[in-house]
Amino acid sequence: MSKLSAAWRGATFRYYNAKRLPTVLIIGAQKAGTSALFSYLAQHPRMAPSREKELDFFGSDFMYTKGMDWYFSNWDEKQAHGKLRFEASPQYLAAPVACGRIRETFPKVKLIVTLRDPVERAYSSWRMYRQQLEYDPDFYHRLHRERYAPDQLVNEFPRLDEEFEDFDFAIRREAEFMSRNQHLTCSLLYLGLYAQQLRRYIDAFSSSQLLVLDSEDLKLNRTATLNRVLEFLGMPAWDWSQANLADVFVGKSASQMPPQSRAFLENFYRESNRQLAEMLPQPPRFVERSLARRRAAA
Repeated sequence: MSKLSAAWRGATFRYYNAKRLPTVLIIGAQKAGTSALFSYLAQHPRMAPSREKELDFFGSDFMYTKGMDWYFSNWDEKQAHGKLRFEASPQYLAAPVACGRIRETFPKVKLIVTLRDPVERAYSSWRMYRQQLEYDPDFYHRLHRERYAPDQLVNEFPRLDEEFEDFDFAIRREAEFMSRNQHLTCSLLYLGLYAQQLRRYIDAFSSSQLLVLDSEDLKLNRTATLNRVLEFLGMPAWDWSQANLADVFVGKSASQMPPQSRAFLENFYRESNRQLAEMLPQPPRFVERSLARRRAAA
């Protein structure tokens, strides 16, 4: 084969695959509205969602070894033709390997992040883990076996059963492990350290490629927030009355977070929230609340 022919075949291959790549990724955060945003956007006539949410392709070594053909197979080619493909994997924000892989694969991709008050996010996450384990005690062990290679879990330590009964014990034990650069499964604290996670993407992508949403806006100003997403994607506003914008994955009526746990978490996330205030031109509301508490305590 001539060099010209090989170059042509390579260019054709790259062009074809580029047409199959998503236009936008929803990269996090966990328990911050990614399921709702995925569900709402999936109803837009020009959007083509992946068959399943949370492919976690770029965030898991095991999933990444499945290759690009497997990744592309998560969209129906006929249904996705002429539409903007997208997927939502909250693990991309937290997983250190994800940003580099995404940047290498499609450097012009658009990225959406939804951020929720990390204090509330931690408690919501704990309740989710607890409810899931009540229904299926082996769920997370099976998920880790399916998605992560053994060497990825060397520094992961199991939760104690008591931690799913005592939220305060769970967060304080995780903080102790994190102080030794160790991690517990079913993370509660690390996933809310948004500043260090978001920094990777701010450094790797232009500001025009990154949209950071306040999860409170998605809840309180749903239509306006969705049209803001469309504007970010270069699309006109849409009449969202044509879609089902009901709440997604709203948990059962929850017990109140213990006051001592709330105080612990507010202090734990104080520095990360301060960094977010410096990083983002329009920080989420919880950042201002955190800064206000800090000023009041000074």
